[in-house]
Amino acid sequence: MGEQHKATEQGPNAAVAQIIAKAAGVEAEDIGPEKRLVEDLGIDSLTAITLAVLEQSTKVRIEESDAQMFRTVGDIYAFLSSRP
Repeated sequence: MGEQHKATEQGPNAAVAQIIAKAAGVEAEDIGPEKRLVEDLGIDSLTAITLAVLEQSTKVRIEESDAQMFRTVGDIYAFLSSRP
């Protein structure tokens, strides 16, 4: 099986992975797009503080209704990459 993108790699998702790792209380290298927020990372909702940090880091506005649709780390990456 191929190696998944990990937070230790360079790129736009590295900062996002760091933020998610901090919210989940795990190491950043454990964050990959396939990780499920609830089942794998124990994040039942992205708090307002986490959303604010993500928005500040990426300069992308994330509505609470959008955040409720995120199921995996990859969902967050896809959402952020689809915004100008």
